[in-house]
Order: sequence, then C-alpha cells, then structure tokens
Amino acid sequence: MVAKKSVVSLREDQHAFTKALVAAGRFPLGSAALQVLLQQRANGSFISGDQLRARLAAQPR
Repeated sequence: MVAKKSVVSLREDQHAFTKALVAAGRFPLGSAALQVLLQQRANGSFISGDQLRARLAAQPR
C-alpha cells in the first residue's frame, strides 16, 4: 500500500483529544494516532466518541 499525504482539519475537541493521546505517550505523533483510529474505525463496528474514549482509557499504558 502506498502512503498518500492528506491535509485534515479537526475541530478543537478532536485536536485536543489527539494531543492528549500523544501527551499520554500512546502515540509519538498526532498523525500516528489518527492513522490508527481511522484504521480501527474502518475495520470495526462504529461506536460513539464516548465509547471510544472509555476503551482508550481502559487500555494499559
């Protein structure tokens, strides 16, 4: 698979969520967090933002 560059605009809350994942040490960069979250979203069932945050909070650090 060839990687393509894209420009994505995030709402402030989405940006804050991505930054929080990086600050917590879950991902080295915001783009890495977005890649994983988008891939999980594409491959899995759709869940609410609250459910996603709960799942992420429950994962070991």
